[in-house]
Amino acid sequence: EAKSPSPTVKNSVALKDGDKHATGYSETLVKATKEQIMAYMLDTPARCRWSDSDVERNILETKNDHHFVAYQFKKGSHCARLKLLPREGVSAGLWRQETNGSFVYVSVPTEHHLKQNVPAKRIRAKMPTAFSIEEISPGVCRVAYVNQLDLGGIFPAWVMNKIMISNLTLTYKVQLY
Repeated sequence: EAKSPSPTVKNSVALKDGDKHATGYSETLVKATKEQIMAYMLDTPARCRWSDSDVERNILETKNDHHFVAYQFKKGSHCARLKLLPREGVSAGLWRQETNGSFVYVSVPTEHHLKQNVPAKRIRAKMPTAFSIEEISPGVCRVAYVNQLDLGGIFPAWVMNKIMISNLTLTYKVQLY
């Protein structure tokens, strides 16, 4: 179990044998339709999805209604004698509706011609993610979210794994929205 911002959110972290990056899992119930939840989750550039560290969030390319390439750029950190360069990520996201009516989304790190990596200015982070939204009763859905974080550059895995846990708050943010 990992710390959760709410008693209604269940978070856990696991480390697979041979993998230095932990995988985070978060699950909760949300009082909304699956379409409302999916709209929130897919609206990458929406201001309600921003955190204090975000500098830029946008969609680089829309392949079709179910497939897009997203970009996120976060501030660097200058605390505790650490001076970390800003981080950016480019991910290809794809979603579909399953035969049981639930929605599934998968996002994998990728490269894109509109955002070439310039390591002297920004470090390219990688964060594969997945989530599912399943309606369990009218207007109530189970949201499950999985992610893994590689901040890139020279960064201890244990620090990345601690930061990854903070990404699990997405399910809680969905509840609040």
